[in-house]
Amino acid sequence: MSKFRNNIINIYQEKGQDWLNQLPDLLRILPDKWDLSDLKSVENLSFNYILKGFQGKSPIVLTIGLDNNSLYQEAKTLRAWSGLGAIKIYEFDNYLGVLLLEQAVPGNSLLNYADTNNTLAPIMVGTFPNQYFH
Repeated sequence: MSKFRNNIINIYQEKGQDWLNQLPDLLRILPDKWDLSDLKSVENLSFNYILKGFQGKSPIVLTIGLDNNSLYQEAKTLRAWSGLGAIKIYEFDNYLGVLLLEQAVPGNSLLNYADTNNTLAPIMVGTFPNQYFH
């Protein structure tokens, strides 16, 4: 049995087993519900079932969890930081325990700029929202 399955069953017992049994049904309806494609689960799952894929042409992360309160808190926190450097929430369904997020796609490494004409600090500061410096 996978670590993920063990974690879910150890924490939630029968409720966890029921949730795991219903997970394939949820995975069948979500692509149509939110126009998702090419969904692939990530490695090293622990407590949430996480998939990467696309909504249209946009890369997304889909988090499915049994602890709806934790997902609600995550959604609430990301909404509070909306426009301030946090990833976007595209959809949240507390009833289903599903959170659809913008996928953070890596850009250029700052290591390429280290010790080069003092350019690293201004680049880093430019990534912070302005309210941190008022």
